Amino acid sequence: MYPGTHAATAPDRPAVIMANSGSMVTYGQLDENSARLAAALRQLGLQPGDVIAVLSDNVPEAFEIYWAAVRSGLYVTFANWHLSPAEAAHIVADS
Repeated sequence: MYPGTHAATAPDRPAVIMANSGSMVTYGQLDENSARLAAALRQLGLQPGDVIAVLSDNVPEAFEIYWAAVRSGLYVTFANWHLSPAEAAHIVADS
């Protein structure tokens, strides 16, 4: 379900809790941060249907990136930063 729905009714409710650290992102934060990132992606010239690739560790911001992409009509592919350059290139090329 779209996080904005939960942000409207329970903005302080946890949306993401990281198991290893206990850090938390609320639905309100997720909605606000993903909206801000979606606007930045549009300002960069990305259009609905474009694909972005994210090379990242397992961090709460990954959820913000995902929802920003969804809000913008983008496709998003995540790759773990532990991958070799060849493995990451394969994932990006195949997306």
